[in-house]
Amino acid sequence: MFATKNGTPWDQNLVVKRKLHPLLESLGIRRCGLHAFRHTNGSLMDRLNAPMKIRQERLGHAPGSGLTLGIYTHAVEEDDRLVAEQLGEMLCPNVARLAQEKTFARSEGVVIQ
Repeated sequence: MFATKNGTPWDQNLVVKRKLHPLLESLGIRRCGLHAFRHTNGSLMDRLNAPMKIRQERLGHAPGSGLTLGIYTHAVEEDDRLVAEQLGEMLCPNVARLAQEKTFARSEGVVIQ
């Protein structure tokens, strides 16, 4: 994918060592290899609710392959919290309202028991 001044392909390990790692360090991002971008792509497509067919084609996986979800899609902590909140609201709709009322009352100096 990358060519040297002579037109020969760069060694993948040199690209990672000399280009990617310094770039990630300057951005304050933890070191990783090129393969991490496939995992990121799979996880971001999941957050966008992209159709599975699109995800599999972009990642080069066969239709019906378990690789796409099982290996290349990672749960995001923020999404996990959001789902927990939504489930809580479904199961106990009054709890969220009561919590908001208590928070408001505390900020106004009102005591609710």
